Amino acid sequence: MRVLSHRVAGDEATIRVAERAEEVGEFYGWAERQGELAYDVETTGLDIYSGDFRVRLAQFGTRHEAWVLPVESGAEFGEAARRVVSRHPALVAHNAPYDILAAHKEWGTGIEGVFTRMTDTRTLSHLTDSRSLKDGGPTGHALEDLAEHYVCPDARQAERDLKAEFKRLRLLTDGELITVDQLGALRHEERAAKVPMAERRSVGARSLNVGQAFARIPIASDVYVRYAGADVLNAAGLVGQLRPRVPGSARHLVEFERDVAMVCAILQDRGLLIDMEYTRRLSSRLAEEAEHWEAKARALGVDNIHAGQQVADMLQRRGVDIPGRTKTGLLQVDKILLGQLVALGDPLAIAVQRARRAHKWNSTYATRFLEMADGASRVHPGINSLAARTARMSIQDPGLQILPSEDSMIRHCVQAEPGEVIWSVDYSAQELRMLALLATERVIERAFRDGSDLHMMTARSAFGENAGPEQRKIGKMANFLTIYGGGAKALASQAGIDEETARHVIDSLMRTYPGIKAYAKRREGEARRLGHITTRTGRRLHVDRARAYSAVNYDIQSASRDVTAGALVRAHRAGMTDYIRLPIHDELVGSAPEKDAHLIAWEMGQIMTETIQGIEFTTDPEVGGRSWGSLYQDTPFTAELRTGSH
Repeated sequence: MRVLSHRVAGDEATIRVAERAEEVGEFYGWAERQGELAYDVETTGLDIYSGDFRVRLAQFGTRHEAWVLPVESGAEFGEAARRVVSRHPALVAHNAPYDILAAHKEWGTGIEGVFTRMTDTRTLSHLTDSRSLKDGGPTGHALEDLAEHYVCPDARQAERDLKAEFKRLRLLTDGELITVDQLGALRHEERAAKVPMAERRSVGARSLNVGQAFARIPIASDVYVRYAGADVLNAAGLVGQLRPRVPGSARHLVEFERDVAMVCAILQDRGLLIDMEYTRRLSSRLAEEAEHWEAKARALGVDNIHAGQQVADMLQRRGVDIPGRTKTGLLQVDKILLGQLVALGDPLAIAVQRARRAHKWNSTYATRFLEMADGASRVHPGINSLAARTARMSIQDPGLQILPSEDSMIRHCVQAEPGEVIWSVDYSAQELRMLALLATERVIERAFRDGSDLHMMTARSAFGENAGPEQRKIGKMANFLTIYGGGAKALASQAGIDEETARHVIDSLMRTYPGIKAYAKRREGEARRLGHITTRTGRRLHVDRARAYSAVNYDIQSASRDVTAGALVRAHRAGMTDYIRLPIHDELVGSAPEKDAHLIAWEMGQIMTETIQGIEFTTDPEVGGRSWGSLYQDTPFTAELRTGSH
């Protein structure tokens, strides 16, 4: 046994590294004497479902002592880790789904049973202050950042030493070390900020094969095992710091979020079955499509469709007025302007939009499906059950929650199990119903109860009783912008109307639904006064005082997310998890035997339907065919792809 000393906030801590089989008994005895035990693993990479994934080290710790088991070195160490993960009554981990799924993949420890005994310090962090560093939070949610803030100012030293060791061994020659927690957080932040792919640090970290460095560093390295031991020492110290900081109103959510994360981990482990033949065909056609439209753009003077300034300059030369500017004063062609130009038939805008879209859909979805599919043709998208500052979930690798709402092309890649079909159940106007609930807005409440067309009601309030389909579209935009915190300027831009008309629509909306204005005033006042709001479920959401208007959007989005998350947990308790594949915002998507699919979709709709303070959150069950895309209308391009003709 090797014994390493390590300092945590000035106190001496011990890291024991097992080396021989006979030392396992001592580890068992120590583990059994501990009340709460932090747990973590070091692995060969982030993708648990890749063919060469394995756990190298498993570590367990308290605030002052850690054990590191070199499970790669012998079956007895793996068995020791399996036994403690499977049986210890109180475990702690940071980003627990990863460590639980890694143990399940390596040792078959199960998922649900481990979750019921687990406290996730990342969940405690999010409930304490849900903001990321980018959002203005004091720490973000990465273990090292939190430990540095709450446990020990030198908490990152072991990480810095490991990075230096990687470089010394020439395992990592440039770039930066990105841990599992940091990489996940960084991906989310860069995606939310719409950082161009070429500028994303998270993509750079992946291309540096950091996982290979973790896979290849000698398992006996003191630097490596010290890093492993330090993680559990930090997690063990962190749980005691964060637990009392969770607001009293949110403490019941610790167990709730554990259950939500557990169901999402079960879904991630099951994965999605991919139609490999269709996906290969799609990838090839998208590459051809991108090449075709890039050639069109080149013929019109744009050599690089991703160079925004080049596109803007050429459009301006063609007589297009470009009002938008970047922060540095350069011309800016955003998606809205590009879409408007496409609608007007501008050939350069059409070429740029279609080439970009083909590139994005191929690299983000089709090729990612093919790259990430395991030996059973399944992909396992990561479901972050507690992602945004509002607690809204996210899905990554690939990002299936950001697919265009009416697209079938990418969704056809995902299929039901053999002999089964895809079903979907989504909430009907979930966020508008939540607005009616939170604002105590009786007119909207009555409209939903009577089955009235809320968007047409808004249109008629602004344009009169003769309002038609075009005015209804504007009414719909105005209704949703109320939720998202947009005003007349945003409505004018989206609807293609002048700001005076847009202001009239917004003013008419507020007069028609007077509860909204009073609700917004209350929430914004709370945000300015306290710097945060508390949602109907007790979740505290910090709001920038200078952007107090965001409080309404945060409140509605968070409360709506909790409705969907609660339905997911109820469905699990009702024994329906085997039929579920993904939660996507206000929708659950699943697979069921063809003969039972309509009944299962109906039952799921019944489970999800909920009445809160007189507002019924109704659902729309739907059953399709073998592919997820069958629930959507095919474009001619997609229909041609599905037949295999070209």
